[in-house]
Amino acid sequence: MPFCEKCNEWFYKYETHNCPPTWQVWDEEYHENREDGRTIQAVDAENAATKFCEWYDSWSADYDIVGGHRAPVICVAAPGHDGVHKFRVRGETVPHYTVEKIP
Repeated sequence: MPFCEKCNEWFYKYETHNCPPTWQVWDEEYHENREDGRTIQAVDAENAATKFCEWYDSWSADYDIVGGHRAPVICVAAPGHDGVHKFRVRGETVPHYTVEKIP
């Protein structure tokens, strides 16, 4: 599968790829504002908030959100629009097990 260098999304080799819209995303609880925000490409505002938290958890390496230690208020805005969407984001760690029978 090819990887889009612009939006960081994977897509099937024979499908037409269109990058999703761009959003400005920031963490209100860290007293950030729109200018401090991160540009994220996502299909909608909710997806942009989720992608921001995935990035934050992996960047900080503390995994505060997915570990259940934080549930931040994430602000999302479309560039050129005054409206701001706010989301409280929570994460959880979900164990996954694979079982293989041994003869």
